[in-house]
Amino acid sequence: MQTSEMQKQLLRWFDRHARTLPWRSRAVRRDPYRVWVSEIMLQQTQVVTVIPYYQRWLRLFPTIGALARAKPAAVLKAWEGLGYYRRARNLHATAREVVRCHSGRLPATRDGLLALPGIGRYTAGAILSIAFGQREPLVDGNVARVLARLFGVRQNVKSGTGQARLWKLAGSLVPAKRPGAFNESLMELGATVCTPAGPRCDCCPVRKLCVALRLGEVERLPNTGKRPKSRFVRQRALLIWRDGRLLIRRRRSGESMCGLWEFPSEPVAGVRSTVGERIGSIRHSVMNDQLLVAAHDCHWLGGEPIRQGETGCWRWADRATLARLPFIGAHRKIVGLLVVVGR
Repeated sequence: MQTSEMQKQLLRWFDRHARTLPWRSRAVRRDPYRVWVSEIMLQQTQVVTVIPYYQRWLRLFPTIGALARAKPAAVLKAWEGLGYYRRARNLHATAREVVRCHSGRLPATRDGLLALPGIGRYTAGAILSIAFGQREPLVDGNVARVLARLFGVRQNVKSGTGQARLWKLAGSLVPAKRPGAFNESLMELGATVCTPAGPRCDCCPVRKLCVALRLGEVERLPNTGKRPKSRFVRQRALLIWRDGRLLIRRRRSGESMCGLWEFPSEPVAGVRSTVGERIGSIRHSVMNDQLLVAAHDCHWLGGEPIRQGETGCWRWADRATLARLPFIGAHRKIVGLLVVVGR
């Protein structure tokens, strides 16, 4: 009885209060590719940030085939600024595999989806329930918070035990009819009402069924364990100028954010240069690190980068090229800084 009441109240609330978002149109919900792209982009990223990226991505790569044919640099450039670049590389790799092995269509089975790069249990559940109408659960951060409060789950929701319980609860709740809309209602509730801080319990459609509200534990749940301490890290970027061009390096395979470009942080072997004045600094967050990167004007005196084994790809780039290439997050901001300071 409680399960059916939750389903009814959440679906009714979702139909009335769901935000209008570009991936929620009827056409999109019937297109597994668009559902997949939106779900990958929304992982660990706010909706307001994702919207312009999602719209631009679909203009550039409107189909799986178009994404599969794209060059890696074009895919990374389209993703630039969203972070977690492995997601973009996995989208590209999966598109190529789907074209090669599945006639350009995402599989409509859990096992088929889980076999593809970058598609885990959550993403598979989202695609199957939203695009294919299958009774499949999903658990992301928003859903974990909603379920932990609704059912009074006290285990660490990031632990194996906590995750197992949440997935079991999610599976028991998904209705046979409108499973995708129901899953979206849980995510929407967590994003707009059952928020991490200051939840609006008075607006919650299932507040009468909420264990945490009844016991006065809303602010204490979910249990997410201890948060890692943030580190403050100072870095520098050397802007080595040569005839109006700057020396940049593409990160090699095996490095984090491989395929992205950056400015050197230390003197470059084979290149003679002088380190000049600091033209500015930028702040950037990476996971638990708070970066402060100082950009220094440097003057090239002679020489070329020495390529010793797998050191990455070096090149001299003019301003137009800098704007076109995908950079690591902090150094993308430095490219913007160059415009601000008139370099």
